[in-house]
Amino acid sequence: QVIVLTHDAVFLTELNTAQRKSGVEASYKSVRWDNAPGQIVDGLTWETMNCKMRLEDIADVAQEIQKTMGTYMNDDSAQAVTRAYGKLRGTIERAVREEFMNNTVQPFSDVVSVESFGAVIGHTQAEWETLIDIYDRSCEAIEAHDTPAARQLPIPPPEQLLRDVEVAIDLI
Repeated sequence: QVIVLTHDAVFLTELNTAQRKSGVEASYKSVRWDNAPGQIVDGLTWETMNCKMRLEDIADVAQEIQKTMGTYMNDDSAQAVTRAYGKLRGTIERAVREEFMNNTVQPFSDVVSVESFGAVIGHTQAEWETLIDIYDRSCEAIEAHDTPAARQLPIPPPEQLLRDVEVAIDLI
């Protein structure tokens, strides 16, 4: 058994690559600050999760928002949905690299995996348009874009967020 503690994302990426190639099973724990420092949780931190893990996390968030919001979306619920769409937007960007481009280019690595590029598959125009619709909705919902007052669209309800995550999971 080997236990590795690191803050180094580059090293973790290299370690993950070696672990996957060797076929060795691995489990991950992260230390984070929730209500107090030093909380140990299963899995990786958000920054190091792959897109499938991130989508599962966003789906859990959407379901929790639905359970706690009541009949109408209040400001807290709207902000939670906005944050979740921000994460969904980043996850779609990661999915393009990980799934659609088959990890040909890795962050924190200077290697371009030429052999991985051979497994890049084609997708139908309808699949891409569906993914772009979700991505566009994510861009509209996040706070990073200051849209003109006349263009202020309502924050999608958590049900729409959950549907978008489910469709993204199916596409990916």
